[in-house]
Amino acid sequence: APEWSEAERRGVAQGFSLHFRVGIALGELLGMTELNISSPKLLYKLTEQVVGDRLNGQGMFENSTLVTDMGLMGYSWGGGTVIDLSENLKSELESRNIDVHMALIDAVELGSFHFAESAGHDDGTNYRPPVDSLFNRYQENANPNQAELFSSLVAYTRGIDVGSNGVTLVVGLFNLATKGSPAGGREYLEWSGDDQDSLVLTTDHYDIDDITAIDEKNSTDKNRVSVSDAATNFIISKLDD
Repeated sequence: APEWSEAERRGVAQGFSLHFRVGIALGELLGMTELNISSPKLLYKLTEQVVGDRLNGQGMFENSTLVTDMGLMGYSWGGGTVIDLSENLKSELESRNIDVHMALIDAVELGSFHFAESAGHDDGTNYRPPVDSLFNRYQENANPNQAELFSSLVAYTRGIDVGSNGVTLVVGLFNLATKGSPAGGREYLEWSGDDQDSLVLTTDHYDIDDITAIDEKNSTDKNRVSVSDAATNFIISKLDD
């Protein structure tokens, strides 16, 4: 693991946010063994372990401040990850009276065989992540351009030696191609104070987190706000309350 900088250590000690990278498509595909999806599960468990250490003041968080509220934000598989975190930590967070605020950008179910399924896709229209407030942006380009899909994967594969995982990669690519690219997120049951909106067909899964993807709901003619900035502003405003 890389060494923490002094600035990072000070930030953690003061209770600043933690950032995780859930992985990229190629890494998850290479991590597959037949029908067992190992890499997404491993990455999730590592993420949950670090969050648990922060909540319990363990390890490098031993001298950190007490957690009183939490902001969870994720795009794509990151969205699926933070929803899983909120579900799995629900009892612990509720018992400690920790307020949880969530921001989702095109949240997709975590796992190599879930490229086209929104997070919570099988939980019904009344499903809502177990959080106190929710920001949610998603798009509805359900039939992605396969050429765009392939070009994005090519960018990931440059400089990586597939080696003995070649067969596994082919199987993974087949599943990805037949399912399409991640179709995108979904709407959840809405509470007062939430901020949900669909960008419909104005963007796609690849571009919705880009700075050029504008969140019209929180923008004016003079102040254009990106979807990712709107999500960040939502979390900051809730944590500052």
